[in-house]
Amino acid sequence: MRNVRKLLLAIVLVAAACSVGQQSAQEQPSSTSAAATAPSEAPLIPAEADHPPGPQDVSTMEPGKKFKAQPNFYYFEGCGRPCWLPLYPAPQLVAGTAVNEGWPCEYYALNVVIKQGTDCSQSHSVLGDEVQIECQVRGDDTLGEGTIQNDKQERSNIFDVVIIPKDKVVRGVEQLEPTPDGSGYFALGADMWLGNTGWHGIPCQSSG
Repeated sequence: MRNVRKLLLAIVLVAAACSVGQQSAQEQPSSTSAAATAPSEAPLIPAEADHPPGPQDVSTMEPGKKFKAQPNFYYFEGCGRPCWLPLYPAPQLVAGTAVNEGWPCEYYALNVVIKQGTDCSQSHSVLGDEVQIECQVRGDDTLGEGTIQNDKQERSNIFDVVIIPKDKVVRGVEQLEPTPDGSGYFALGADMWLGNTGWHGIPCQSSG
């Protein structure tokens, strides 16, 4: 039993280390001005790498509390798993406007050889990447796709406001709002790709 506890602790520590400094985005709304705070506890690593999205992908389900989350594309096989989470400057899925590439990756499989050329290689994301969620907004269908649908025909228009480190932004930085500490930017990712745990009761505050 003691060895099992040591192994679980080692896995959590590795996951936390792998998650430092990673993210990206599309067009972030100017009304978003979430204040960066100390990250909450790291999410538990699921017993099985490839699993349906749910509470195991987030650090807490407590309403009103900011949380960490890992990407999960279990019901999006068409993305060519393992997949990485596109982040945007606004709550809209507009092709070609994601501000990141190749990160953050989902926790896909242990001891599985992933095909050459896959963005999320086994060595990069054996435990997956996690991101800090500051607040949530509803998608906007006016200029782009503000609602997403998975392989089960479930739909969601919830977008999570994520902190993306500066070195993970590959384009569109001028559209992003910087974090108060200057270490990164705020970007948006579909909640359906971040555990699909729904509305956590943490709306973004208006800067005005």
